[in-house]
Amino acid sequence: MRTKEIKTTSFRMVLIVMLCFSAIAYSGESKQILLVIDMQTNLLMPGKGGLHVDSQQTASLIMNVNRAIQTAESRGIPVCYILNEWTNPIMNFFTNNVCKKGARGTELDGRIERADSLFFIKSEPNSFSNARLSEYVERNSIKTVYIAGIMAEACVAATAAAGLKKKLEVRLIVPAIGSSSRSKLDRALEKLKRKGAKMVQAI
Repeated sequence: MRTKEIKTTSFRMVLIVMLCFSAIAYSGESKQILLVIDMQTNLLMPGKGGLHVDSQQTASLIMNVNRAIQTAESRGIPVCYILNEWTNPIMNFFTNNVCKKGARGTELDGRIERADSLFFIKSEPNSFSNARLSEYVERNSIKTVYIAGIMAEACVAATAAAGLKKKLEVRLIVPAIGSSSRSKLDRALEKLKRKGAKMVQAI
């Protein structure tokens, strides 16, 4: 009888330990977010603005960004959409108002899936320049940031560098990142890798 009680107690302890580890793992999973950067109509449509992603990348980029959004949503990872809204007249002039605040085509491209209503506006390359995003990350004790979007050499690079400076683990979803050219994409990713960002194929 004594042996049976010991076995029962041992089983309960093992079960409790397993539940604790599961809770820790789940908690760690909830400390992640996905940033979808600048997937705006004008930036994805050649001819609609002075800046746009390489047209040879567009179809696969949209597909892979949507795949990342779907995976994040299925795992309960918040999806944060980052959009450019520029008010600087000089910048708007030289970029043909591609991201001018209130201009047509600056909205999230209709081909991009919407998983959450978490939208953050920026007027600088670094997404964390939006105080609300930085506060959201701190308030929710975010530890890992997945990044998808454009441009690798500009806003993606600035956001990744800022995330690393904040001591976050930055994971760049390589198939879901675009640029104005393949060479710029490759150089930007290699530079970010040297800075400490992790290159991943999916979430």
